Amino acid sequence: MSYSRRITRLIYRIVLKYFPRLLRRRSRQDILRLSDGLLYLLRSGCQWRMLPDKYPPWWRVYRFFQQITSIGLPDRLVSIMHFKSGTDLTKVFVDSQSVKWGVFGSVKGIDGHKKVKGIKRHIVVDSQGLPLTTVVSNANADDRRGALQLFELLIHEGLRIQDVVADKGYSGKSLADSLANIGIAIECVKPNIPATGFVPGAGRWVVERTFAWFDHWRRLCRNYETLHRTARGMAMIDCAAMIAARLSKAG
Repeated sequence: MSYSRRITRLIYRIVLKYFPRLLRRRSRQDILRLSDGLLYLLRSGCQWRMLPDKYPPWWRVYRFFQQITSIGLPDRLVSIMHFKSGTDLTKVFVDSQSVKWGVFGSVKGIDGHKKVKGIKRHIVVDSQGLPLTTVVSNANADDRRGALQLFELLIHEGLRIQDVVADKGYSGKSLADSLANIGIAIECVKPNIPATGFVPGAGRWVVERTFAWFDHWRRLCRNYETLHRTARGMAMIDCAAMIAARLSKAG
């Protein structure tokens, strides 16, 4: 059984239970093959039209991707699988990652601090490093604004967050007050300053490890998407696949 098939079988069972309407016009085998093709594209980083013949035609896989992202299925899958995993969500970690642009038509800005031209992927993870949600913006966007959008999405999904750990880029009274209004306290840890190399702040290594996991999915190593919502959809499907992989190994 392939790596992606183990994941897609678990995701299919969740979709069948919570989203039966999505399956009315498609067979079980069709959903599995479309999901396999989408995960192959994310994992390998190939172009849509270069999907191998063993998967459905590229335009069917693309239409399937557009359909599930338009109804917010990846977000719901992530929330449901976090509930099934039983992880502690009272304390989470937030950070951002600047991703270089991959094609001429992709969305981009310039992160002057990291000297990266592309997009910025804002992410919040639990204590095990499993993603909760993500927001995509231009690389020149402010981290604090991205963090506020993240927690607004989590509140909308019904997840209860109490404490947030972040780096000094999220310091400031405006963000702290905005999060306090929705019952969230933020702690900005001081950075470690070693003689050489990079060492993340105390407890923040979990989110840095999640960024390393993203790099295993070649479609996310650079930004090849022309719209923010498409880039976010790709990232959220990756988040769902990572959590499904953890659950499939545990089960």
